[in-house]
Amino acid sequence: MKRLAIIKKSSTTNVLLGCFTLITIHFFALTTLFGQVPIDSVNIKVNAILASKVKENSPGVAVAILKDGVLISKAVRGQANLDFQIPVDFNTSFNIASNAKQYTAACILLLQKDNLISLDDDFRKYVPDILKNYPEKISIKNLLNHTSGIRDVYDLWALQDITWWKTFVSNTDAINLLKKQTDLNFKPSSQYLYSNSNYLILAEIVNTVTKIPLKDYIKAKIFEPLQMSQTAFVDNYMQVIPNRADGYGNFNGWKKYPWITSVYGDGGLFTTIDDQIKWEKHLHSPTLWDNQFNSVLLQPIKTGNQTFYGFGLMFENYKGLTHTYHDGSTGAYNASFDRFPTENISIIVMTNNTQVWTRGLSQELATLVIDKTKFIETNNLLTETETANTQLDNLGDYQFEDNRIIKIRKDSTGLYRDIYGRNPSKLKQESPSIYAYETVKDLKIKFTVQNKTVKSLTIFHPSQSFQTAVKLPAVKVETNYYKTLNGKYFNPETNTSIAINYLKGNDYSLIKNKESQEATLIRKDYLAMNSYQMLIERNSKNEIVGLIVNDNRILNIKFKKVK
Repeated sequence: MKRLAIIKKSSTTNVLLGCFTLITIHFFALTTLFGQVPIDSVNIKVNAILASKVKENSPGVAVAILKDGVLISKAVRGQANLDFQIPVDFNTSFNIASNAKQYTAACILLLQKDNLISLDDDFRKYVPDILKNYPEKISIKNLLNHTSGIRDVYDLWALQDITWWKTFVSNTDAINLLKKQTDLNFKPSSQYLYSNSNYLILAEIVNTVTKIPLKDYIKAKIFEPLQMSQTAFVDNYMQVIPNRADGYGNFNGWKKYPWITSVYGDGGLFTTIDDQIKWEKHLHSPTLWDNQFNSVLLQPIKTGNQTFYGFGLMFENYKGLTHTYHDGSTGAYNASFDRFPTENISIIVMTNNTQVWTRGLSQELATLVIDKTKFIETNNLLTETETANTQLDNLGDYQFEDNRIIKIRKDSTGLYRDIYGRNPSKLKQESPSIYAYETVKDLKIKFTVQNKTVKSLTIFHPSQSFQTAVKLPAVKVETNYYKTLNGKYFNPETNTSIAINYLKGNDYSLIKNKESQEATLIRKDYLAMNSYQMLIERNSKNEIVGLIVNDNRILNIKFKKVK
């Protein structure tokens, strides 16, 4: 599931070899790692890295590193429960959120192996009441690799003002909401956009085809044969989960993060570090299926131009190395799984602490066991092309290809990056056209200048693809334009209404259902409210007939003007 953790740096703590009450590490008979790095040295460094991220009395973390299917190191630190000061151990159960998708996908491939389905089937062969009138084929492959165009159910709930993690919602609720959708984000196979709805539908396919719930099918087919006795999908938040870690966020002190949802298949999988080690070993030397099945499971699925997502896994190049990975985040639970196939390295990170950035931690662990000479730095865009030492005229709004808007603004305390719906980030100038984020290591912005005028900006980080946004002209509209947007708009797919009322300047008051919020006119016929982008829809006579609302993983939600 989505929801990124808040990233904060902790001061590095010196770790003594004898502090096994703080961190537990298993040592193995191996003395060196592929003849290069001493194993004892790896364990000491893992120990130190975890201590730099998590204090002993804070919510915890569990990690493991495997090489050639052999466990190199596993370690834990911190607390599973702060009320009773129960420390994390190897039997502590974490919710791994979207990392559960690889298991749901494996079940779908098992159904094909048993000739019960084909990945090329239109999914409506098995779940006919979702998008039943949509004319084009939407294959099971499209669901698996997020090219279906089906809107994300969590963002649909948010549009309805339903906060999923503090509301009792189930797979049935999700499917019922998806049945009300009549259109897609985009034409199937034409784009990639991650959507949890895809995997909730896959779970429904398993239920329909096997006549038993996904949680029972996977228990019989995968978890029990691999002796993963502490791993299970949870379809009832009140269910007793032995050794469960409670999730915590730091909001002026540690607070329990509420979690009362009962949705599963896209996430909702509780597991331990020991069980995940069993899974990684099985993928290295499979026993439940043959190597050909395993090879398909661990490869991307090609549909259209999409080649970087497969069976619940993402594929890309990381510093010159082939890299397979996935991240999961739900409430305070976060997890990252990384595999470097050419190096035969697997890394597992799980936490119940919102302040642990599992993606960054996993990458740090990778540097311990992969020869650094194999890494290739790709930040070749980080070259200064401007020679003037003056402040660039870089203030204003910038638009990405997906219509998201980023604002660069300045006040008495410095220069800031604003993205609607997120906290501002302060920028620190490194050169005339390159700025670094103060809060995120290695995240930078470069402004592109032509004829002494800023035309665009590019955001980049060593672990991410570059993102470029074009600078927009300032809003220029006639004075009598502003109030023409006033009115009430309604979307029957989500039973949601939006009322727009002009305030002053470029500011509007919006009432979504019963919640009042402020919106800003970014350019003509384009309003932004938090993370929502609202485009005014006009007919051939230039009359306003509706709104088109976009937000993260839901696009082209059409609201008809009713007043």
